Amino acid sequence: MFSVDHPFFLPLWRRIVLVVLVFAWTIFEIRMGSYFWAALFVAIGLWCSWSFFKGDYVERVEAARRK
Repeated sequence: MFSVDHPFFLPLWRRIVLVVLVFAWTIFEIRMGSYFWAALFVAIGLWCSWSFFKGDYVERVEAARRK
């Protein structure tokens, strides 16, 4: 399964850019009339937002790095 607990996402700007790009793609899909794909990207964006910004992201990545 895909995990966002990767050191690549430690810098805050990378997490913000990823979430913004996913929601921007959602808007694109809505404008093109592809509501299934829009719903899928909304779900991915919400999942990434929750995973990245729930407060303990840096600690989780550091713990994963130590394993």
